Amino acid sequence: EKNKNDLYKETILLCHTSWPDVGWDIPAELQRYKVSNKVYFTYICAACQHHFVTPYRGINCNCPRCQKNAAQLPNTVSGLDRESLAEITNLGDVYVQYSISEGFGMPQVDAKACGLPVMAVYSSAMADQAVNGGGIAINVEKFFQEPINGTSQLRALPDNKDFVNKLYALLSDTEYLNHMSQEARNCALKYYDWDIIAEIWQSLLDKVPHSTSWTRP
Repeated sequence: EKNKNDLYKETILLCHTSWPDVGWDIPAELQRYKVSNKVYFTYICAACQHHFVTPYRGINCNCPRCQKNAAQLPNTVSGLDRESLAEITNLGDVYVQYSISEGFGMPQVDAKACGLPVMAVYSSAMADQAVNGGGIAINVEKFFQEPINGTSQLRALPDNKDFVNKLYALLSDTEYLNHMSQEARNCALKYYDWDIIAEIWQSLLDKVPHSTSWTRP
């Protein structure tokens, strides 16, 4: 089992995300908690499509390949292809879905397909990935009602202490980590193959009774 100080020195948080965006002021939070050297980000060059990970270097930075000031954080308009995304995902040891709510959360399945255990908050659709193969549930500390934009929905606040304890247990035990990694990969292959999912949907739709109302506008 690894020493906590050694594990801290080895641990890096890799964020594959866009900024600026609606949400946290990422540069301000990096300075607030003095973790700029511990948090890395994915960048993609708009000029040559080269991608790389590095500590935060601003909204735009120089691309190490073409040297143009055209590298930026990926977003829904300019992102990585699936092969490159898999390459980035495979840099990690564990994927963490630290969300207050989630519909399905495709990155969780992407991570499992790459053999990464998935730690997810035990709430909404995230609970599925937290309890099936290769998943680790993060407890909810409490639920709160969100007033923003009039949603009035209940959101889940993750339990930080529970997350830290379970993350330490996973990263400090190589045998446990390897086991969960294999379980995650097996889970993705067994349950989330596109052909399998299509067959399930087809069988369900075939069981729906026909109705003349289906042909109405």
